[in-house]
Amino acid sequence: MKSVDRIESNEALKELMSELKNLGLKISVITLRSKDTTVMILKKLNILEFIDLIVTREDVSQRLEQLKLVLKFFKVPPHAIVFFGDHETDLIAGQTLNVKTELIPKNPNSLGVPEELLIKLRSLVEHHKLFCRNSGLPS
Repeated sequence: MKSVDRIESNEALKELMSELKNLGLKISVITLRSKDTTVMILKKLNILEFIDLIVTREDVSQRLEQLKLVLKFFKVPPHAIVFFGDHETDLIAGQTLNVKTELIPKNPNSLGVPEELLIKLRSLVEHHKLFCRNSGLPS
């Protein structure tokens, strides 16, 4: 709960989440935090409205099983999602399911949204826009 108090909204993150949603992408958050704490964090970040699914330790406490829940909920194959994690176990879970996994190094001194996450989300937005343009799909 102490970490929740220090979280502040990040306009760049909000804009990226909005762009991802406008591109038609679905967004899920999986975490080992409680559902209540997770919702508080997403509200403080001002991005709760962009989240389609929240999976917490109350749903299942193993990352691999959390990812399986996401795949089942969205009814998509593993290659259709990108998973951003911050721990080696996240990478292992993603690789086990053949899910594209991006590690965002955890900085214990950081109180904000990691810049590396923003960079990777910008890249995802640009990649999706390029894919849509090249395939003739609306972006």
